[in-house]
Amino acid sequence: DLLAIFMAVTGLLLHPAGTRVFSAAPNSQWPLFDATNTLLRIVLPLIPAVAGLFLGAPLIAREFETGAEKFTWVQGAGRTRWFVANVVPVVMLLAVIAAGLGVEHDWWTAPLLGYNQSWRLDLFGLRPLPFAGWIVLGFTLGVFFGTVIRRTVAAMAATLACYLLLMYNA
Repeated sequence: DLLAIFMAVTGLLLHPAGTRVFSAAPNSQWPLFDATNTLLRIVLPLIPAVAGLFLGAPLIAREFETGAEKFTWVQGAGRTRWFVANVVPVVMLLAVIAAGLGVEHDWWTAPLLGYNQSWRLDLFGLRPLPFAGWIVLGFTLGVFFGTVIRRTVAAMAATLACYLLLMYNA
C-alpha cells in the first residue's frame, strides 16, 4: 500500500499534466527520479519473497505446528478442498495486486524511459504479468516449504533462500 502511494505521488510529479514533457536517461541526475528508481529497483523484486515468507510459509506450517490439521482435515471438507479454499483466493489476490503494481511501475517510468520499454531486461521482471508470476512463485514456494518442512521459521528461511537463488539466477 505504501509503495503504491509512494509511486503515485512521485509519478504525479514526473507526469506533469499527464503528458511526456521531458526525456531523461535512466541514469538521470534528477534527484527525485534517481532516489525513487533506486528504491523501486530494490524493493519491488523483494515483494514476492515477502509474500512467500509472511503469507505462504506460515499458511500450512502453522496448522502442523499447532496440531490443528488433525481436526481441520477430518471434518466434512477434505485436505484438497481445505487447501484450495485457503490458497487459491490468496494467490489470486496477490496476482492482481502484483499486476497492479506492475502497471503502476510502467506508468511511473513512462515519461523518463519512454513507452517503448517492454523488452528492457532490467525492467522485464517488473512488467505486470512477469511480476504477477514472480509473486505467485514466491507465495507458492512458501506454501511448498511450509507443507514439506512443517515448521514456520524453517519454512520461511528455506523460502527466502530459494527465492533469492531463483531471482538472482534469472
